[in-house]
Amino acid sequence: FTIQLNQQKIFLFDPINKLQIKDTTMRHTKIDGPSTEDIFCHEKYSELKNEANALTIQLEPLEKVKNKLANICQRYTSRCIWYGLTAMCFQVGVLVELTWDVYSWNVVGPLSYFIGYGTVMAIHAFHLITGTDFEYITLTDRLFLRRFYREAHRYSFDISLYNRLKNRLFIVHTDLARLRSPLPLSLPVPAHPFRCKNSGEELSPLDVYLTTRHYDQ
Repeated sequence: FTIQLNQQKIFLFDPINKLQIKDTTMRHTKIDGPSTEDIFCHEKYSELKNEANALTIQLEPLEKVKNKLANICQRYTSRCIWYGLTAMCFQVGVLVELTWDVYSWNVVGPLSYFIGYGTVMAIHAFHLITGTDFEYITLTDRLFLRRFYREAHRYSFDISLYNRLKNRLFIVHTDLARLRSPLPLSLPVPAHPFRCKNSGEELSPLDVYLTTRHYDQ
C-alpha cells in the first residue's frame, strides 16, 4: 500500500509478504505446537467467557425486576400523556361553550390570550428547570425516569448495582470480540465502539468527532 501526497509516494507495507510471513508462522506453529501467545489468548478468552457467564447469571433476577418496573412506568407515562390530551380537549370545549353560548368572543378572546401566554411561560419554566427543550420525547423520558426511580425504591431495586453489572458485561463482551477478531488475520485490536446513549446504536469515530465539534462550537 502506498499513499500519494503532492506527487510524493510513501510506501507503507506489502500485504502479500505480510500474509506469506503470517502463513509461514502459522504452519510452523502447527508443526511445533501452540505458541505462548496462543496459550495466553486462550486463557484470557476462557477467563472472560467465565466472567460473562457469571455476570449473566447475576443479571437474570435483576432483569426480571427491571422489566416489571419498566412496564409499570410505561403504563404510567401513557396515562399521563392521555390525561394531558383529555385536559386540552376539555379546555377547548369550555372555551367554545363560553364563546358561543355564555359570552361572546370579545369576552373570551382576552381569556384565550392569557391561557396561551401562560402555556408559553410554563414551557419556558420547564426549559429553565430541566435545561432541555420542551419536546414530547424529553417529557416522556422524564416522567418515565421519575416513576422508575420511585418504583425502584419501593421494590428495593438497586439501580447502581444493575448499571455496574451491565457496564461490566458490555466491556467483557467487547473484549471478547476484540480478542477474537485479530487472531486469525493478524489485525490490529479495534478500540471500544462508541454507542449512542438514546438508541444504543454503534457510532463511527467520525460521527463522534463531528458531534463533539458541533457542541464545542
